[in-house]
Amino acid sequence: MPGLSRPTGKSVRDLHHKLELDWGPRIRLDEEFRDLVHQRNPIETLELSDDRNIDPMEFRSGRAGGIIEHAGGLLMARPAMHAEPPTLNTEDTRTAEQVERASANLFEKELIANNFWQSVGRDILIYGRAFIKSMLSASQWTAEAGYPVRESKETDKDYLTRIRKWKETEGKFPFVIQHVPALGVLPLLDSSDNVLATIEVKWATAKILADDFGSKTVQDMLSRRTLKWYDELPVIEYIDNEWVSYLLAGTEVRRRDTPETNRLYKGVKSYQPLRTWRHNLGKHPIVMIPGIRTELTDYKSHFKGFLSDAKDALVMYDFLLSRLATMINAYYLPCASASEELLLPDGSRKTYGELASEGRKFEVMTRGKCVPKPVLAYAEFAGAAPIYKITLDSGRILERSEHHRIGVLGRRNHIDYKFPSDLKIGNRLAVLTKPPKRQENRKGGRWLTSDIALAVGMLIGDGSLTDNGVKFTSSNPLITSIFEQAVVKSKNPYSIFDYERQQVVTIRKGQQQKGNNLKKRAPILWALKKLNLLNKTSRTKILPDWTRCLPEKKALALFHGLILTDGYIYGSRIGYGSTSKNLRDWVADAAWRFGCPGVIREKKMQDGSSFYVWDSFREFTPDLVKKIADVFHSKAEDIFFSKVNNETLFIPTQRRRLRKKINKYVHAERVKSIHLLSERPIVCITMVDSDTPLYCTPVLEHNSYEWKLGASSAQFAGRDRPVLRVNLGGVTVTYADENLDTLAIPQGLPDATMLLAQSDDIIQRATLEDVLFGRVQGAAPAYQVNLRINVAKSKLTPLAQNMAIGITNVLDLFLRGIIQLGEAV
Repeated sequence: MPGLSRPTGKSVRDLHHKLELDWGPRIRLDEEFRDLVHQRNPIETLELSDDRNIDPMEFRSGRAGGIIEHAGGLLMARPAMHAEPPTLNTEDTRTAEQVERASANLFEKELIANNFWQSVGRDILIYGRAFIKSMLSASQWTAEAGYPVRESKETDKDYLTRIRKWKETEGKFPFVIQHVPALGVLPLLDSSDNVLATIEVKWATAKILADDFGSKTVQDMLSRRTLKWYDELPVIEYIDNEWVSYLLAGTEVRRRDTPETNRLYKGVKSYQPLRTWRHNLGKHPIVMIPGIRTELTDYKSHFKGFLSDAKDALVMYDFLLSRLATMINAYYLPCASASEELLLPDGSRKTYGELASEGRKFEVMTRGKCVPKPVLAYAEFAGAAPIYKITLDSGRILERSEHHRIGVLGRRNHIDYKFPSDLKIGNRLAVLTKPPKRQENRKGGRWLTSDIALAVGMLIGDGSLTDNGVKFTSSNPLITSIFEQAVVKSKNPYSIFDYERQQVVTIRKGQQQKGNNLKKRAPILWALKKLNLLNKTSRTKILPDWTRCLPEKKALALFHGLILTDGYIYGSRIGYGSTSKNLRDWVADAAWRFGCPGVIREKKMQDGSSFYVWDSFREFTPDLVKKIADVFHSKAEDIFFSKVNNETLFIPTQRRRLRKKINKYVHAERVKSIHLLSERPIVCITMVDSDTPLYCTPVLEHNSYEWKLGASSAQFAGRDRPVLRVNLGGVTVTYADENLDTLAIPQGLPDATMLLAQSDDIIQRATLEDVLFGRVQGAAPAYQVNLRINVAKSKLTPLAQNMAIGITNVLDLFLRGIIQLGEAV
C-alpha cells in the first residue's frame, strides 16, 4: 500500500490512543493469564482475626506453567524448508536450492539459537498470538561498519574473495529478526488479521537520545541537570507498510519499582519525532502469528489462548489449595534443627534431638502476660527439611525450618511474627532481656556461700589449681585484697607473699583434727574438688549445669570473681574472654539472667585454637554494676577495677540513646545474615498447658495453634480425660470450654477434595494435560487413549500450521530485504 503519508507526532499519538482503547480489555485479560503461568495470580485469603486461630497462606500449584511448557515442547518441531522453482531450468532450480539452504540456516541461526522460536510458541499458547519483526539493517554492511572498499588495481576475483571473507568473519548479519512480546505491541489489523501498523513502547537512556537521536529537549534537560545520563525515557516505535518512525513520548523517567503503563498519550497533544525513514520492504516488517481464532470480532474474545477454557478451574484450584494449606498450617508446629541447643529453665542445655529422643515432658520458657514463665512441653521428630540459619548481631545462631515464625519488631516496636523466608538482613528480632525466673538449686549449692563463690570465680581465672596446692596470683593489689577478704570470710587458712612484683595467695588445708574434715577446715579447697576444677587446664575448666541455677546472690559472686580475673572493662562495657567455651557461655548466661544481654563471638588464635569472648550491651551494663554493688553493699565504682595502670576505677558512663532496650522484658537484636542450608532432621515442640502460643529460646517465637474440639471438659467429669495425640506434626488438643474458641468449620459446603477433583478434571479435559504429560487418568481403554491423543493433535495442529505460515512470511521479508540490499547473504 504505497503512498502512505509521513507519520507525525499528532497522528501517532492519536493512533496510540485508539489502539489502547481497542486492545485494553484484551491486554488486561492476557495479564491474568501471564500471572497464572508465572504464579503471580492473586489469591483471596481469610482475614486475620482474633476469633480465628489460623495463619492465612497463599499456595499456588504452578500447573498453568507446567502445561504451557509441555505444550510448547510439542510445537518446537523444526519445519522442513522447501522452495518451489518457477520454471524447470537449471538456474531457477539452483536458486530454489539456495533459498532452501539459506532459509534453513536463517531458522537455525536467528530463531532456534536465540530462543525466539520457543518464545513464539509460548506467546501463542498463553495469549493466542505472537509477533516476529524482520527488518533490513543495511547499516551493518556499509563502509563505516567495516564493509571492504575496493582498492585501485584490485581484480574482481580478489575483491569478491575479500568481501566473502569479511562476511564470514567480521561482518554482522544485516537483518534484525526479533521476537516481540505480545503484551508489548499494539497492532492495527485489517479484517483478515493482517498487520497494517504497530506501536511499541520502548525505553532509551537520555545519553542515547541526546547523542544518537539528537533530541534537543533531552540535550537541554541534561545541560540543566534535571536528567541523569542513565535515566530511561519512553520512546514510541511506529511502523506501517512504508515508514519507520521513532518519537519521544515524554520526559518522565522510568521507575522499575512501580507498574508501567502504556497510556503515555494522556496529557500529551503530540509526540516529538526523533527519526523517520522508509523501510522499502513493500509490506509491514512485523508478522503476527495467530493461535486459535473465534468468530467474535472484539479483540478480547477474538484470540483464544491454550488455557482459556481452564482459566476459572486453574484459579479455583489455587484458591482451594490455599485454603487447605491455611488449615494445615494452623495445626502444624514450628520446627528447629535437631542439632541446635535449647536452654531450659533449669539452666541445663540440651539439643532438640536429645529432648525428642527422651520422649518425656520438659519445661520450656514461655512469655507470660506479665513476666516470662516456664511451662511443660514435649518434643517429636518431624522428618527432614531445609533449614534457615539466622545469625544475630549478638552472635546468637537460630536454625529454623521454613514454616517457623519469629517475632520481628516493626514500627512503634509492634511485634509481628514472620517466616524465615520473609526475614531480611537488618530486621530487629524481639529477644527476652531476662529469662523466666528459674527454680533455684538450693540443695546442690547449700555449701557454696557467696564468699566461697567469689573466691572460686577468681581462682578459675588467675589461680593454679592442682592437688599439690592452690595458689592465686595477681599484680593488682586491689584485686588481691578482694580475694584475701573472701578467703578470710570463708575461714580458710592461707598465706601470702610477694614474688617478682606479684602477690601470691596460697590456700592451705589446715591442721587435720578429729571431727574436722576438709569441708570444715578448708571450704574453698573442698568446693574446688566438689566442682571438679583441680588439675584442669584453661581449656578444660568447666562449671556444671546446676551452677546456672544457683541463688542469685551466689551466682552474682561467682560471676563477679570471673569478671575480676579474666574479664575486661572499657567505657561502659564489660567483657569476658576465655579459652573455655563452657566458661564463656556460663558468663553470658549469668549476665542474661541478671538482665544484661551481650554479644558472643569466637576468635581464632595464631596456633589455630579458639578464644571465646562475651561483651555486654552498653545500655544494660550500669544496671548490672548497680545490682552487684547492692548485693555486696559497695559503691558501684568499687566493684570492678580496670587492669590498665592498676589504679583506674570503672565508672559507668552516661547512658546513650536506647537502641537495644524496648521495654522491661524485651530488647532488639538485628539479623546479621541468613543462609538456607540443606535438609537435616527437625524437631517440633508442643506446649502442653500454655495459654499463649509464644515461647522463647530466648528469641520470641510463635508456637503452632491448638486444635480445639467441640467436646467440653464437663463430659469427662469424674474420670480421666483421654490423652489425644494427633499425627500432624505434634498438635496440642484442648476442649471447647478451655482457653481458646473452637476453630469454626463452615457448614453446608461441599468437601474441598471433591471441589479439587472437579477442578482437576476440568483442567485435564480443557488443556489435554494428561496427554501432554504422557498419561491418561484411570484405567482407560486403548481406544479412549487414542481418542484423547487425536483430540490433542486436532487442537495443537492449527497452532503448528499457523506458526509455519508465520515463518514463511518472515522468510518472505528476508528475501525482500536481500533484493533491496543487492548483496549475496
